[in-house]
This record gives sequence, C-alpha cells and structure tokens, in this order.
Amino acid sequence: MLWATWKAHNVMEQYLKHHFYKHPSISAVLARNLADNYVKPDTSQLRALESTVQTLTSCLDKLANKSNTKDTPSDKQQKKPKDKNQREVS
Repeated sequence: MLWATWKAHNVMEQYLKHHFYKHPSISAVLARNLADNYVKPDTSQLRALESTVQTLTSCLDKLANKSNTKDTPSDKQQKKPKDKNQREVS
C-alpha cells in the first residue's frame, strides 16, 4: 500500500515536470485521439459557394456593362437650346 502511494507520487511528479501534455505517455494518447477523431472538412459546400460567387460576379459585370453603355449621350444626341440667347453648359 505504501509502495503504490509512493509510485503514484513519483508518476505525478513526472507529469508535472513535463507539464502533462509534453509527457511521452500522455502526448502519444493525445496524438492518437486527435488522429482517430479528425474530421475532414466538407469541400462540397465550399465548391457550391464558389460557384454561386462566380455566377453573381458575372451577373454584376453584365449589369455594369449595360449601365455603362446606356446614358452616355454623344455630341449629336445633346439637346438643342430652346432660345438663341440660352445656351447649354457642357
């Protein structure tokens, strides 16, 4: 009984010396647990999101091009002054 208590204190002293996580017996268990429970990220949702972003970007580009081609009056399309004394300011 006394020997078991001494052994437990000795093991605990080693764990404290290595700050638990760095102790070889604990770090091996942690590494194994992380490897067993690793979940790969779901890339299908990421691909769907990227596809949606590309579609929306192309739609915005088309709308921007349409708005740029409209409302750009050339010199010929400008309104003529109503009166000879009244002139347009360009």
